[in-house]
Amino acid sequence: MRKAIYASSVLVLTVVFISGCSSAENTSGTSDKRSANEIEVTVSLMKDDAEVTKKEITTAEDTTLMEAMKENFELEEDNGMITSIDGIEQDEAENRYWVYTINGEMINTGAKDTTLKQGDQVEFTYEKF
Repeated sequence: MRKAIYASSVLVLTVVFISGCSSAENTSGTSDKRSANEIEVTVSLMKDDAEVTKKEITTAEDTTLMEAMKENFELEEDNGMITSIDGIEQDEAENRYWVYTINGEMINTGAKDTTLKQGDQVEFTYEKF
C-alpha cells in the first residue's frame, strides 16, 4: 500500500511540475513578438487610390518615421524629404509627391522629425498637387 501511495505521489508531483513549466505565461505585459522596448506600427503605401503595400513592422521606441522607413522599405531621400519608396519616385514634372498621415491626420513635420508610437497607422500616399 505504501508503494502505491508513494508512486501516486511521485506521479502527481511530476504532472504538476510538467504542466507548470509548459504553461508559463508572458507576464511582462508585452506581446510575444516584441520586447518591452519595441513598438508595432502599420505602414501602408497608396498610389492612384490603390494599396500598393501594407506592412506590420516592429521597431524600437523613439524611432523616427524616417528610420523605420529606411529599415523596412527601399527608400531614397533628398535633404530629409522622401523622394522614392520601393521604386516609386516623385515626379516634379507631373507634380506627384509622397505625403503621409498618421492615424488619419496630416502631419506637419518631416519624417526625420516624427517619432512613432505604439499602434500608429502610417499611410503614405503618392499624390498629385
